[in-house]
Amino acid sequence: MNRVVIVEVSRTAIGKQGGIHRNLDERMLITPLLQKHVAKLAQVDEVILGNIVGHGGNVARFSALNAGLNCPGLTIDTQCIAGLTALKVGMSYIQSGLADSLLIGGTESLSTSPYPTRAQFSPEEIGDPDMIETAILQQKRSAMKPDLITAKTRMSYERALASLVHKKTIYNNETDEFLERADLKVLERVLAKQTNSVNPATSSRFSDGAALLTVVSENFALEHDLQPVLEVVATATTTVSPYDVPVAAITATQRLLEENNLQAKDIDRFDIVEAYATKIVAFQEVLGVSDSQLNPDGGALAYGHPYAASGIISVAHTFNTFIAEKNIEQAVVAAAGAGGIGQAFLLKRYH
Repeated sequence: MNRVVIVEVSRTAIGKQGGIHRNLDERMLITPLLQKHVAKLAQVDEVILGNIVGHGGNVARFSALNAGLNCPGLTIDTQCIAGLTALKVGMSYIQSGLADSLLIGGTESLSTSPYPTRAQFSPEEIGDPDMIETAILQQKRSAMKPDLITAKTRMSYERALASLVHKKTIYNNETDEFLERADLKVLERVLAKQTNSVNPATSSRFSDGAALLTVVSENFALEHDLQPVLEVVATATTTVSPYDVPVAAITATQRLLEENNLQAKDIDRFDIVEAYATKIVAFQEVLGVSDSQLNPDGGALAYGHPYAASGIISVAHTFNTFIAEKNIEQAVVAAAGAGGIGQAFLLKRYH
């Protein structure tokens, strides 16, 4: 079975809905990243992208053509795990020998989305809760202390503002819009005024953004003088009730660790997509993950959450951390998607 390695990552700055990317749709956001990555490759077998609220059609094929790249394109919608699902598909392509060189990512433009309301996530007979409903339900079931939820929100902002890793990931030296305007004193005042634990301050915001990985077989990397940084070792997918969406990242990570004979203490870094602070509180409590292991560069609470791109952004931040810090060996990236699907990946330093 072919080894799967990541040799390059990049992303756009993350903009708020109606902000810096307001005139760019999902295809325009990903195009410059595709152009940047393809310039270093002798061949691209396929572009695989996650996208949720775009303009329809085959976003990956359209974007490839827009970037001057004539190769197949595959677009995936599994809600907020769509980018990670794209990586899962690409991983299987390379392991099986169906492909050697792939561009894999996620792209999302809430600003230009043609959809005035969200899609239906599950049948009416089961129930179709909004994501904030699932976060509130999780908080009540777990009896989470409001102070702990607030603390995790604060931690995300503090780490994101201090991080140098995320800045190196942005391809054109722009600044994430929410972080550019972030003020911890203002955050404290906002948090203090909230009467409910799940509120706008402890939730990620609607965002525009795109992220891309160059994922190749080990042999392709060696033959074309590309330098692998991460190996994509394993992945796990789990399902839960549509009412338990935040738990899906936990169950996927549990399965991933069990199937690879690992414990949480064996992982140097967990990058979890922070749709809500409650999700992070539960993840730590159930898996026994320490603050030092969890989202060391902050997460979507601070950066924003461009749906299908967020999982790939987490992979990109992990990639650059492995370049900067030579003493870490293993990482987990995980996310949960509306409808009740979790996806988790085990990434290791390439040797």
